[in-house]
Order: sequence, then structure tokens, then C-alpha cells
Amino acid sequence: TLQWWIDWGDGSPEQVVAGSASFVNHVFTDGPQTHTIVARAADEDGDYRAIDSVTVRVENVAPELPVGDVLSAQEGREFRLPLVVSDAGRDTLAAWQIDWGDGTVASNPNATHFYADGPAEYQVTITLTDEDGSYMFGRRVTVADVIPQVALDGVSEIHEGTAYRLRATALDVASDAVQTWLVN
Repeated sequence: TLQWWIDWGDGSPEQVVAGSASFVNHVFTDGPQTHTIVARAADEDGDYRAIDSVTVRVENVAPELPVGDVLSAQEGREFRLPLVVSDAGRDTLAAWQIDWGDGTVASNPNATHFYADGPAEYQVTITLTDEDGSYMFGRRVTVADVIPQVALDGVSEIHEGTAYRLRATALDVASDAVQTWLVN
């Protein structure tokens, strides 16, 4: 019975294949690296080393940041980017940088942000750094205007013929000035 031993050159255990397989698959877990693949075979007549080897260059694959291309936020309210990174290799993220597009930069991947005013659009740039390099991702954030809340205050009883004084206060998260009041 024919049996193959394949050393993939990447530090993984030698792979044993029984029979006369015409191909064998292997997943290299990190790049950029160069690996030399060697093999040997054995049958009832002895052990045979392959007459040559194969050199393969494994290229690095950039990490992925599966965040939608357009995100929504509301002015004056907490906004958090859903940052979950996927990397085909065994790379460790060493640094983050988030440019929120409004002049504010953060280096914490759990950072939240408050956009001061809407409606507006911002281009957010996220930079990830691992041992293989730095990678930039861009996302657009659409910031919606939040309608101000109006609070009314006044006495509950007055005499006829007396002017009633109504106090109206606008509470706006973006500190927008109220330009017109309409009392119905």
C-alpha cells in the first residue's frame, strides 16, 4: 500500500496521505511567507524521497471590516461603529485609528462619537495596523437632524381681560437656535 508524507514547510504537522492521490489540499494560515514543500512516499518495497520540492509564496490578505458602506447617526446622540475585524491569517491587531470625518480622531476600537449637528454627511476613515502593515477602510456616516423638543410653561388660571404669559423653551441636542415660533 502506497503512503505519502507531506511536509508543507509552514510548521504544521506532516500530512499523511494513503493511496495514490493525484492532489492534496492544504491551507497556509499566514503570509507573507515563502514555504518549501517536500514529500516522501513509502510502499512495501521501501521509503522514497521526492526528487524535487515545490516553493510557494503565500501572500498576505488584508483584514476585512464587515461594516456597511453607509451608516446612520443622530445629531447629539451616541454613535458607535460596529468594529469587528476578520483576518484570514493569524495576525494580531496592534493599533486602531478612527478619523470621524469632523476633525475628531480616536485610537480606541470601542470608541463612541457624538456628531454635533445634522443633517450632514461625514467620511469616516478607520486605519487598522497589524504586523504585516496598515489598512484603511472608509465608511460614510449620514447624521440626521433631531427635532427639538418644545416645553411650554405658564400659569393655569388668569382673570379675563388679563394678558396670558406663555413661556416656550426649545431643547435641541445640537443647540440650534429657534428662528420662528408658531402658537396655535
